[in-house]
Amino acid sequence: MPLDSAALGTSLTETGRSQVAAGERLRGTGGRIRALAGLLRSDKQILRSLEEIETGVRAVRSVLGLVVTGMNAAGSALNGIRVPTLQVRSASLAIPVVGDVRVVTGIDVEDARPFGPAASALDGVARQFDDVRTGLLAVAHAMRDVRQELPAIRAELTGAADECTAAGDTLAESGRLLQDAGASLGP
Repeated sequence: MPLDSAALGTSLTETGRSQVAAGERLRGTGGRIRALAGLLRSDKQILRSLEEIETGVRAVRSVLGLVVTGMNAAGSALNGIRVPTLQVRSASLAIPVVGDVRVVTGIDVEDARPFGPAASALDGVARQFDDVRTGLLAVAHAMRDVRQELPAIRAELTGAADECTAAGDTLAESGRLLQDAGASLGP
């Protein structure tokens, strides 16, 4: 089968056009990735917002620490309240003519803690608030970690944008070379 240089030239020209178009799209993608990386600069709102979230979470956690301390103190104070109780022991004597007479045979003095259940309930709520504080600390650490990693993410995105742009340039250039080769072979 003989070589059809005109058909080969047409095919190379069409392939070259496709490569030039793909190269342009790659360069456009590289520009969009670079723009995304630009949003992660330290002077942009994303980093400031993450820092503000971290600061706010830490402030709420600190306030909850005061609440937990106060609730624990109130629970301890309620549990420390003792109310004296008296139990009178008596015996009944049957005296003729007078009838039954009760005689005190002893007095037991004890104490009770009437606010124990309330103190236990306060301690339970304080533990729940403390669990919330632990969760908030994890959120604050996560915000800090994300903030610290953003420069590396930005660098990676910038590198990817550079590679996309370079690949787009190379692909477009090879497409132009294919078009030139096709034109020299074609009709």
